[in-house]
Amino acid sequence: MGKKHGRKTVKIGPPASPEDFAAEAAGKAIRFSQRDTLAHMLETAIELWFKDSDPLSIHLIREAVYRCLDDLRAEMGIIRSKVGHDQFTLVYDYLRHAWANRDAELLFPRGANRWLLFEAVNSFEKYFRNISPTMRAFQIYFALHCFDRPPTSAELLEFLPEKVPVETFLNWSRAEFLDKALPLFAGAGRPASSLWAFRKAHLPKSPREFELP
Repeated sequence: MGKKHGRKTVKIGPPASPEDFAAEAAGKAIRFSQRDTLAHMLETAIELWFKDSDPLSIHLIREAVYRCLDDLRAEMGIIRSKVGHDQFTLVYDYLRHAWANRDAELLFPRGANRWLLFEAVNSFEKYFRNISPTMRAFQIYFALHCFDRPPTSAELLEFLPEKVPVETFLNWSRAEFLDKALPLFAGAGRPASSLWAFRKAHLPKSPREFELP
């Protein structure tokens, strides 16, 4: 059965009242757009990934973001196209649905999340034409440690903060990377160029870590 794309009709409440604004100002309520929601969820998944937190929680959050962006853009990403829809969504569907056989098990390779996060950031950037410092920091880490050939400072010039050589980022471990990189990216004024498009040619032909049984 083919996948149907299209934007669903969403029920939205009445315009915000003075009481709503007061509740928001007091921290008792949150007003958000779809872009805000997707950005916050994706950033949360990235932060959890850098902390090496629970991989299934990371996967569930990231996949929810990616699937929403996939519906908005009506376009399948590179990894999803390579492995197929059923394989790509297998663990996500298992985590969000009830199963009659409660003893059924799946094997999830922890290394898959970094590839999936990279594809989600790419989708976010293409649709909203911008990404946050957290997303940019993740892109840089991915480029330095997950591509076949690490890029040089010259190749990453348009993606790095001004006057910060690529060697600076190579000295940080994964656990400390985000905390040290964010101050450099926040307010850096760099254009939201797509690192994905720039380095796409250097992706391994078949990410072994993503292969599911």
